Amino acid sequence: MGRTFDDPKVQEDIKNWPFKVRDDCGQPKVVVEYKGEVKKFTAQEISSMILMKMKSTAEAYLGTERQATKDAAKIAGLEVKRIINEPTAAALAYGLDKKLSGEQNVLVFDLGGGTFDVSILSIADGSTFEVLSTAGDTHLGGGDLDNRMVKYFADEFKRKFKVDPTTSPRAIRKLKMACEQAKRALSSTSVATVEIDSFFEGIYFFSKITRARFEELCIDLFKQTLEPVKQALADAGLKKSDIHEVVLVGGSTRIPKVQNLLEDFFDGRTISKSINPDEAVAYGASVQATILSENPTDAFNDVLLIDVVPLSLGTDVGKHSMATIIERNTRIPVTKSQSFSTGRDYQTAVHVGVYQGERALVKDNHMLGEFVFDGLRSARLGEVSVNVEFSVDTDGILNVSAKEMQTGKVMTKTISNDKSRLSQREIERMLQEAQMFQEEDNARRQAVAALQEFEQYVYSAGRTVEESGGGLSDDERRTVFQLTGEAQRWMDSNTLAEKDEIQHRFEALKQWEERTGQKASEAKEVKLNGVWPPIEKMDSSLGQLALCEKLSLSTNSIDRIANLNALKNLKILSLGRNMIKNLSGLEALGDTLEQLWISYNNIERMKGVNVLRKLTVLYMSNNQVKDWTELVRVNDLSSLVELVFVGNPLEEKYAESGTWHDEAAKRLPNIKRLDGIPIVR
Repeated sequence: MGRTFDDPKVQEDIKNWPFKVRDDCGQPKVVVEYKGEVKKFTAQEISSMILMKMKSTAEAYLGTERQATKDAAKIAGLEVKRIINEPTAAALAYGLDKKLSGEQNVLVFDLGGGTFDVSILSIADGSTFEVLSTAGDTHLGGGDLDNRMVKYFADEFKRKFKVDPTTSPRAIRKLKMACEQAKRALSSTSVATVEIDSFFEGIYFFSKITRARFEELCIDLFKQTLEPVKQALADAGLKKSDIHEVVLVGGSTRIPKVQNLLEDFFDGRTISKSINPDEAVAYGASVQATILSENPTDAFNDVLLIDVVPLSLGTDVGKHSMATIIERNTRIPVTKSQSFSTGRDYQTAVHVGVYQGERALVKDNHMLGEFVFDGLRSARLGEVSVNVEFSVDTDGILNVSAKEMQTGKVMTKTISNDKSRLSQREIERMLQEAQMFQEEDNARRQAVAALQEFEQYVYSAGRTVEESGGGLSDDERRTVFQLTGEAQRWMDSNTLAEKDEIQHRFEALKQWEERTGQKASEAKEVKLNGVWPPIEKMDSSLGQLALCEKLSLSTNSIDRIANLNALKNLKILSLGRNMIKNLSGLEALGDTLEQLWISYNNIERMKGVNVLRKLTVLYMSNNQVKDWTELVRVNDLSSLVELVFVGNPLEEKYAESGTWHDEAAKRLPNIKRLDGIPIVR
């Protein structure tokens, strides 16, 4: 279900299937002969036929491949309210069957015909079911045990009769059915027979197999089932003694060897067999369907089911590092997001890769999908912010969206096809690798962080010199450009450099920082617009700019005005596009500041601007001021010549520009322009 013809798992299974599968434009289709005609059907079509038959007998079916199952249900005329994991459904059945009180940890061991799942759930008072962890293998089950017996008897037949029955799909189909019956018989007897009349080329085949021989053939598969049990316990942070019950689900759990291994693993504890392993999943799914229906019965009104994400989900950032957005074992449904900024000047597109895994670098994780988010606003590095949101619904289907915060432009992608998904075996392998390489990954994360810090410093240093000069001579400016250029080229070629080497080069370049800072103290104009990382505070370092007359700190993350005492010569201050909420802190500039540019902030009140006795130009557009009269009611702004106030949410009585413009012209004696409109007196 949901796989392509070239999928390795499909190719592996084709070898054991007693029917033909053909490639049809990348889709695997089963070839059947019906009423003399050869027909081809996809797995979804076959599943829909089964669903329609089951629907007619009021039964429900939910497969393991979520999106393909939903498609099949749609074909069958069924509305899928929610897809529930098989172990979760079994735990639901167990909890309601037992009528539990208090809180218990239940491990569900589900070994079915084609899949193996382990889930640990916390059940509170038999009504709240929280999945603590999941593990397993979607390609291990009773069918694999059958295949071991099929190979065993096919080899025996070949030795006895010198012909190969595996060349005949019909013969293998007969043998597979006989082996499945023998496997079931061995759950209750010590010896089983395999008898097939006219098995291959008219030859009658009869043989026996003991339970001991069967266990020997499959012992590696039996032992393999314990690894996900260990993994599930580790993920849930529990010990074996913390598990109150082990619930068996799936026909293959009737095999005595499976039960013995589990009992030994749990130190001789008796395994729960209170529910029919063949019916538990269907029963639990029926309960969940009842809960989601328009008229649930009273018995199920208080039942709550909580599932989890099996492996961390994230995207690629910086130098190929993994930014985790949703941590593994997070409850679903869940929606989480992170914001990222453009990594270079005038970047109009970003690549959004979607990954699953626990490693530091995306190359060591599993890619689920990717898309290019283009059409971004062209701006300097760091000025464009993109919010990446991951949302996993109750069916485990992932939706990824990218949104440019400044323009609202959005692009979305749904990750639901099985080709991109990991099996439980692959998830287990990746978790083991994450543990094995934990020390290496920590070192890599530190190196990536150091490289990003170095890159940000290089960009900021080059841009500061480019825009303001920092008081440097032409030769000094050229030297800085040369050093930053060399540093950038080195970073581009050494994305996997060690932390020590990065820091060594960082320190070598920072030798210029002290020199640049000294020269900046002599500069009359300083521009630090949109630097990366953005400036968050106006701190004491502004004291170095004692001679500065024009200071621009626009497009940063400043939330309040502060530390201006040393700027005794400042005449022009630009603080546009920050996060400033009020105008307090300007008192140090009362006798010097002539122009204040502070548009696109979050200012609600004008209180604080009254101290600026020489102010001639005030740009206050696109803030949150509702009452413009505060300008003249609380301040003496007789020197104000130009005022830009457009874009503020003025109250209705001030909303018409003509009304407040006329009034402002009367109250501000020297005003000449309001919102760019000349004032005629």
